[in-house]
Amino acid sequence: MKKFILIASTIACMAPMVWADSLGVYGAYWDPKDADSDIGFGAVVRLPISREMALQLRGSYFEFEERDGDERSTLEVIPLEVGLIYYLAPPQDLRVYIGGGAGYYLMDLEWRTAEERLTPDVDNEFGWYLIGGFDMRITQNVNLFAEAKYTFLEIKRIDGISITGDNKLDGFGINAGLAIRW
Repeated sequence: MKKFILIASTIACMAPMVWADSLGVYGAYWDPKDADSDIGFGAVVRLPISREMALQLRGSYFEFEERDGDERSTLEVIPLEVGLIYYLAPPQDLRVYIGGGAGYYLMDLEWRTAEERLTPDVDNEFGWYLIGGFDMRITQNVNLFAEAKYTFLEIKRIDGISITGDNKLDGFGINAGLAIRW
């Protein structure tokens, strides 16, 4: 619950709600190259720039876990992202969009065995993403949305040591949820 409050408060601080036209919550799926896929959650604020474009501020939470015998590693990732979307058609009940943006990805790592627990320091990283999706009006103030997303992200340092090899979190994802519009 603390993580959800962190994400929600970060988005609230970043987005003057006076400009926003919607606030959404979503379930998320992310399948990075060098980690097992995970299901997470997030929130998004959309600020219109014009009839064709909007600025999106989003925050999500993922917890990737891998097991090998009695060893377990857990990587928590909190993407804080900002991006632009472009609507492919004029505003209507179904709006299709494409876009992209950049993010700052907060990361924590934990390794556990039967005997010990290690929490090496993972550097937070910058990355970027491409997105495509739609939102569909359900009622006057509620929209359903779904989007496909590809994230470009690499872990470069753990405990001050540069790493190479299995450290790419590049991968495909899907987000789906509800947005309240005003």
